[in-house]
Amino acid sequence: MKKKAKYRLRNWKEYNQSLRERGSLTFWVSEDLLDNWLTKETTGQRGASAQYTEAAIKVMAQLKFVFKQAGRQTMGLLASLFEQYLRQIRQRKEKSCADECCQFG
Repeated sequence: MKKKAKYRLRNWKEYNQSLRERGSLTFWVSEDLLDNWLTKETTGQRGASAQYTEAAIKVMAQLKFVFKQAGRQTMGLLASLFEQYLRQIRQRKEKSCADECCQFG
C-alpha cells in the first residue's frame, strides 16, 4: 500500500488568504439597472403599487434560483449588496471631495 504524500505548509499567510478568496463573491451590476431598480410610477388603482421594476424582479428570481434561497433570503442578500455598494460610492465621493479641497485649499 502506498503512503499518502505529506505536504508542509510554509507560508500560512498566503494559505489563509487563498482560503478567504474561495468564499469571495463578486457581482457586477450595470448602472442602468441600479438607476431603474425601484419604480417611480403608481398604478392609479386601489392597493399598493409595485415597488420594484420588472428587471429587478427578474434579477431577484435568478439569484433565488441560483443560490436555492427563499424569497426573503434573496431580498436580504440584495439588501446587503446594495448597502456595500452605497458605502463604496460614499467613500469615493468623500475621497474626491477631500482631493478637491486639497487642490483649492
